[in-house]
Amino acid sequence: MDWAESTKYQSGVFATTHAGQNVYLLAAGPCPSGGYRVTAKPAPQLPDTVEYKIEGPKTDEMVIQILTYPYELVLSTKPLQFVRLENNKRQAVEPQQKPPLPSR
Repeated sequence: MDWAESTKYQSGVFATTHAGQNVYLLAAGPCPSGGYRVTAKPAPQLPDTVEYKIEGPKTDEMVIQILTYPYELVLSTKPLQFVRLENNKRQAVEPQQKPPLPSR
C-alpha cells in the first residue's frame, strides 16, 4: 500500500480509509538498524482497543546497520483506540488522520 510506504517515516499511529475499511499504521519511525519491530494485539478487557509496542533487537542479535522504518498495519470495519506499551507503562495514542493517496 503506497499510503503506508509514504507515511512510515514518522513515529505514531496514523489512520485513513480504504475500500470501506479503517486502515491504521502503527509506525516506529526511523530506527538505527534492522531488528526493530512493531507488534500489535487486541487489548484484554478493552473492546475496540489495540495495544502495541516497538521492540528493538536483542543484545546478541546480529542486525544490518541501516536505517529501517518498521510498521504494522491494522484493518478494521469499526473505529479503534490504541495504547502504546513502553517500559511497563501504558499510554493512549490518538490516531492522526492522513488522507489516502490519490488513485492512479
